[in-house]
Amino acid sequence: MKPAPPVTSDQFAAILFGGCRLVITDSGGVTEEASILGVPCVQARTVTDRPECCTAANADGQYRGGGSVLGGNTTESISKAIQVALTIPRERINRDIYGDGTASKQISEWLASIVQ
Repeated sequence: MKPAPPVTSDQFAAILFGGCRLVITDSGGVTEEASILGVPCVQARTVTDRPECCTAANADGQYRGGGSVLGGNTTESISKAIQVALTIPRERINRDIYGDGTASKQISEWLASIVQ
């Protein structure tokens, strides 16, 4: 494990894209970014305001949500969450939890269709 010093957003994206295996954070924004980029994440919290980022798998092994695991706030609970997060197949993390990036286009097309 290698803690990172404060970095710019460009540097942070480069770290995530550059082979980062896991993020541990208490930041909701970082949790979102990790999920969107397909990087497993442990939220060092007991509750989350980003439940859509939390990983869940159903019986067929299909993952729903992002690649985040709620880790709690103790050394023991975070250690267990790290073990779980490292087993999440990156290719199965739902990277589109916030949509496909076409919301503004869809809204403008809908508005154009109703305005005459």
